[in-house]
Amino acid sequence: MAGPIAQPELKPGSELKLKLVDSVDLTKEKPDHEFYSCSGRSQVVKAAGATYRTTLSLWDMNRLGLPRRDWLGCKLQMRDPKKDHIVEVVYADLDDAILGVNVLEPVAQTGPDAQKALTRVATGVITGGVFKADGKLKTLKTEYIPTGTSPWCAVTCINLYEPPVGVAKINLYEVSDGLPRVSQPSRLHDRLIGVHTESGDVGIGTFGYNELAGEFVGGFRVPRERFYAEHYRAIANMIRFLRFRGENVYNFGVYRYRAACFPSKHVGPGSASRDLDFPGLMAKMFEYNDLKLILNVAPCNPLPLARLYRHSTHDLNSGASVALQVSRDGKMDAGHFGYQPSNPFVPEVQAEYQKLAEELAERYGRYKSLAGISWLQGGAGLGEPCVFQWGYKVAKDDAKGFEKLFFNYTYDDVTMAQFEKSAGVKLPGEKGDPKRFRQRYDWIMQNARDKWVEFRCQETAKLHKRFGEAFCKRAPAAKYFLFDYFGMALYNQLPTTPLETVRLSCSDPRNYKDVPGLVYCPYVPTLDGSQVKEHAHGLMPKEWVPQIVSFARDAEFFEACDTGLECGRYLHRQFFETYTIADSERPWILTHCKHLAGRPHYLAHNTYPQPNGENWFADFALLLAHATPSFISYMWCDGSMPSGHFEEMQQFTAAYRRLPLGIYKTVKKENGVFIRRADNAFYIVETDGKSGQVVLEAELVPGNYRDAVTGQALKKARDGRYQVALTPYAFRVFLRQG
Repeated sequence: MAGPIAQPELKPGSELKLKLVDSVDLTKEKPDHEFYSCSGRSQVVKAAGATYRTTLSLWDMNRLGLPRRDWLGCKLQMRDPKKDHIVEVVYADLDDAILGVNVLEPVAQTGPDAQKALTRVATGVITGGVFKADGKLKTLKTEYIPTGTSPWCAVTCINLYEPPVGVAKINLYEVSDGLPRVSQPSRLHDRLIGVHTESGDVGIGTFGYNELAGEFVGGFRVPRERFYAEHYRAIANMIRFLRFRGENVYNFGVYRYRAACFPSKHVGPGSASRDLDFPGLMAKMFEYNDLKLILNVAPCNPLPLARLYRHSTHDLNSGASVALQVSRDGKMDAGHFGYQPSNPFVPEVQAEYQKLAEELAERYGRYKSLAGISWLQGGAGLGEPCVFQWGYKVAKDDAKGFEKLFFNYTYDDVTMAQFEKSAGVKLPGEKGDPKRFRQRYDWIMQNARDKWVEFRCQETAKLHKRFGEAFCKRAPAAKYFLFDYFGMALYNQLPTTPLETVRLSCSDPRNYKDVPGLVYCPYVPTLDGSQVKEHAHGLMPKEWVPQIVSFARDAEFFEACDTGLECGRYLHRQFFETYTIADSERPWILTHCKHLAGRPHYLAHNTYPQPNGENWFADFALLLAHATPSFISYMWCDGSMPSGHFEEMQQFTAAYRRLPLGIYKTVKKENGVFIRRADNAFYIVETDGKSGQVVLEAELVPGNYRDAVTGQALKKARDGRYQVALTPYAFRVFLRQG
């Protein structure tokens, strides 16, 4: 039976009760724990005011012909593996470095898997770059919920970028009373914040039992009773984890890569069973525990569409209609993962998408915890509809490449007939002529390019509105969240503005303004440019980082995305899954789940590095400077849940979740400080990373106010104005009294 999960409360100003149970000093020449260096060439460095052990740089690893990433690892002992723990990693704040951190446990205590480990914690730190590094030692803290079956854990510290990383010490603490829940605002769920997981059934493995690692990742092949018992235990741990951080929503990937992660009768299952309903159990448990669930779909070419692939390229050139996207050269090309992307403008394709929405609403719409359904759009073959070229890199002066990136698709007969009717034009090319596709493309580029861009944006909006209406009609209490992940288009040196770039990607945020039930959530790049540093599992040119950062600060674009009372933001803090670690002498250091199709599955060793300390707030500050989203998805994850940085998250959610819904407008903007006000509240956000005070004239914020978090009244100075102290990237909320 689902019910409330017991959890003590962490009141404001109180601290965790921690007991140090193990510690390893990596600055010793020979650490006193079982220790391993991947390269065997780690060094102790004594710099100004800091001593730490470094990995090799990426360049040195390549020069020596060693594995791509260097890392340090050690074992730590627990006293009570059934209790929650906190892991501290003391690291060096070095310039332009990315440190990945995993905490691992053995898959099993006996048998062939006893010396293989599965990630329980995935976190990390991004230092330097746009954030000035000072070379000092700093601390990353992360939650760790053991399985209760192993007396030890392993901590690995991985160099994920080019320069070396430095680590001085690792501490393991036991949480005496277990992870508490942070104090919640009296009005829950007005604003939502949480992560998006690519595959919902995979992410929960962080909280489940390691013996089930293969089942969590590779398919649920366990008896019904054990399935629900173990998943109940895992979800209960996840609930405690989310409430400890102050998060209140989980974006569960229920459909992606042509396969379902729920017991679908319409689309083919992937790792899901047709009889065992994992999302249903989560939705029921969330109901009792003050959490919300969003069901995410990345509908790349649903398998039922296979019956629509009626024709070959020869048939297409001879005049047959197809359900796939057709290039200007008359080809039905493969997209991401080798899937041929379906054409979102074909009525049969839209009908298949609608069936998916209806099935999810009919199965899960009854749960009170269901906030809604979300669609991840972006990248042909990943999350359709999208008709720009996936993974195609364009330099700023490459005009031909620019045209191919955005205008290679789709020139099929059905779409062209729709465009002729909408734009009032007559296109060249006779049906059955294999040259008609190129003729149409050439004519449109010369005579109707702007109309073609507008048509694609309008038709994409119609598809989303139809999908959302189909879902909300059967689940009227829920909403439709559109994750507009046009980020792939931004990884190019484009000679245009962010808003125009997004329109070229078939999406115009202005089409979603004040649409009932629809929450528009545009992609937001991070200030640190981590999307460039780890994009499509490979590095992109470092000189592209400034453009990514400029997009993150583009006021025109993000103000256009402020689409009404409820709008969202999809902050893509990158995950890294590029390294492979293995060693015959230390097999426990092999991060790997049970074998799938005879080969190891390496999703288990993802890491989620983020800026630390005050810099952690920078991306959120920019979000709130140009809009007031009612929903924030702050991380894309896969293979495991992102952990760590919990003190920063607690501080942010304490203010964000207490901010009332309303229409907020900027009433003052000065020196990187923004003040935005609604009828019953206002907030201040600092975006330049500077400390100081902001002065508020009384007429800007008429009435009496108190701090939403501390409850302290906002008092006027002698000159009748307010003075508010700000830390770097501060976000402070004030509520009207009376």
